[in-house]
Amino acid sequence: MDDLLLQKYLRNETSEEELVEVLDWLDASTENQRYLDRLDYISNLNILAGEAQPRIRRRTVSLWKRAAQWSAAAAAVLLACAGLGHYMADRILERRTRDMMAITAPNGQSMSVTLSDGTTVWLNSGAKLEYPSIFSRKTRRVKISGEAMFEVEHDASRPFIVETFACDAEVLGTKFNILADARTADFSAALLEGRLKISNRLVGGESFILSPNDQIDLVDGHLKLNRITDPDDFRWVDGLMNLNTLSFGEVIRKFENYYGVRITIDNPEDMPVLDRWLLTKLNELIEKAEQSYCDYEFHIITHAVNDFCVNTLSSFYLDIVKDRLYCEGAESATRRSAQTALYLTLHTLSKLFAPILAFTCDEIWLAMPHTGEDDARNVVLNEMNKPFTAYALDSETMARWEHIIAVRTVVNGALEEARAAKVIGKSLEADVHLTVPESDRFFADESPEALADIFIVSKVELAIGDALAVKVDNAAGTKCPRCWKHSLEANAEGLCPRCAEVVKHLHLTELL
Repeated sequence: MDDLLLQKYLRNETSEEELVEVLDWLDASTENQRYLDRLDYISNLNILAGEAQPRIRRRTVSLWKRAAQWSAAAAAVLLACAGLGHYMADRILERRTRDMMAITAPNGQSMSVTLSDGTTVWLNSGAKLEYPSIFSRKTRRVKISGEAMFEVEHDASRPFIVETFACDAEVLGTKFNILADARTADFSAALLEGRLKISNRLVGGESFILSPNDQIDLVDGHLKLNRITDPDDFRWVDGLMNLNTLSFGEVIRKFENYYGVRITIDNPEDMPVLDRWLLTKLNELIEKAEQSYCDYEFHIITHAVNDFCVNTLSSFYLDIVKDRLYCEGAESATRRSAQTALYLTLHTLSKLFAPILAFTCDEIWLAMPHTGEDDARNVVLNEMNKPFTAYALDSETMARWEHIIAVRTVVNGALEEARAAKVIGKSLEADVHLTVPESDRFFADESPEALADIFIVSKVELAIGDALAVKVDNAAGTKCPRCWKHSLEANAEGLCPRCAEVVKHLHLTELL
């Protein structure tokens, strides 16, 4: 049934033919009667809120129904005379103020919304606004996630409050910009006009009153007051994106957030050397397997793949990068680099070994994600990968890493001796003092943190001497309960600086 016809029926404006049509529809099912009752209820609510014109009345066709309406009308008059009419209106209005609505700006687009009080809200790409259909008589409260610009209609008797995951913004009449992203624990508010009060939800009692051109940022859970440095940052409402002061990486992240996509820059030089070492070893395996397939020497392929998985992957690479995979943040560049290297390895091995281990490789292929160039139906429908030459290291660098692996074997021997002497338990309970000869000065090209990861210890101190020497001491500092490394800069919870930063972002995300 058309809602316009039902509205005419409720207003007593139907013709005889339309009346018969509506009555037949009402007699058809009780659900139709319930639908009309809901429509009548909504219309009456609009009247109470001052949003409709004349009061809607339902047309009657029988004497007893009309008598019932007269009785109801008389009762309503009596209630109004008793002062209950306003009470009922307030109760209905209160219920409507709790009826929250939500709107989200599409990725790659901005949009504006005008609220019931006249306030205009511009939503940047992906931003979500939650608001009541009608504001209460005491306050105006909305929730925002993402970036939004507000131009608040002045009403001194009803403060306008914006809730975010981290802070609340309270205004009487002003124009301001808010960025609140719980995923990255980013919060900032910039005041363009009027006055604005920011209250920290994470730290009780912390608040600031902003004046025009003030900007406040959330730093380590606390508010920090600054000045707006570039007004062009807020011209996104005009469809403009300010990239003047951003680094290339910041530009990429800004585009990712705006369009809701993941941008991958194929720049092998940005990948850690250890990951490129793995892909270089994978290239050697690809070339060896291709030649062996051409020569029908399948046993060579089998032994080569087994050696790669056992020695290159398990005993060395995975043993080192598991800390990255387990403990780094989801958006960590080093973690994503290791994931990339492992994906390329899995992608290659699945196709390379399929002629020999067909069913197992196909099971892997069906379970793993694919690129747009893959035929996901079956692994054997795809060409074997060619060497990833863009990621390959030169022969000199590979020779250095072979020497690093040899030194790692010596360090592991010293760790075993220290463990037998009860100096340490796990290898992460050790600090290593490593002395290398002048010919091995390239060890200094690696950071102490990278060397500690390679040897799987908490700390490495490097010195240049006459010969290779290794000394193992019990690790100083507090053991991090998350990564098990020892640190002299642990926080109150015992977390090392790296893990403390990761956990902080996880905690702020969970506050949603």
